[in-house]
Amino acid sequence: MIRIYLCDDEPFWLNRLNKAIADYLVESDWELTIEYQSTSPENLLQHLKKHTPSHGIYFLDIDFKTVINGLDIAKQIRILDTYASIIFITSHDEMVMETFRLKLSVLDYIIKDNSSLEVQVHQCLAHIEKYYLKQTEKDSSTITIRIAGSFYTIPTYEIYYVESIKNTHKICMHLQSTLYHFSGSLSSVKEHLGSDFVQCHKNCLVNIRHIVELSASNHQILLDNGEYCFSSVREWKYLIQKYQSAHSILTSVLPTLSLP
Repeated sequence: MIRIYLCDDEPFWLNRLNKAIADYLVESDWELTIEYQSTSPENLLQHLKKHTPSHGIYFLDIDFKTVINGLDIAKQIRILDTYASIIFITSHDEMVMETFRLKLSVLDYIIKDNSSLEVQVHQCLAHIEKYYLKQTEKDSSTITIRIAGSFYTIPTYEIYYVESIKNTHKICMHLQSTLYHFSGSLSSVKEHLGSDFVQCHKNCLVNIRHIVELSASNHQILLDNGEYCFSSVREWKYLIQKYQSAHSILTSVLPTLSLP
């Protein structure tokens, strides 16, 4: 289930967005739900901090009449929900370039227009749906491991990182809240994992899709389940490149619609 979040301090536009999304769902089999909507950006952020969002779709006004604006919200959302799809609803297209300077990886800009807002929303959701269908195919990959005579098949997306245990022939596989220990080598495991897994250390493979933050001071890798691992100096530059590429995938797969 993909969750949608709406925030606009003008109830008129909030209602228009709500109706446009509801109309899209009538024509689509995609599992979407409007998780939260508010006229207050502060309330939205409070909700997100309490409920740990993931891969959400955010329709945000860019110019709130409060101390916080849409750019500030987007920065916070990018921290809380690494792979968020952020769409700005705006009548101020002069602010668009600022989003590039802040490196917010905004997916789209929808102009507040009485005649075409619904069309713009539907086009945007159709692009995101196409992307998620591709990701669903990708997420179907699995790896099978053997532990004490039993076989376990694990979706590779659920794996956070894999490490070899020093001075043994054992592997430790970290999932969100589960550890699997089994015999094997890191090189053999790597052959069965996809391109999302990067060798951050000679004894560790990390899933870049679960990375929340990279700390240059100590080469620490923070993951979205609260765990962390480390990168070697040698692998650090390549890890950053892969991480940045993963963050920009939405804007590369889903081209920004032209402003009128």
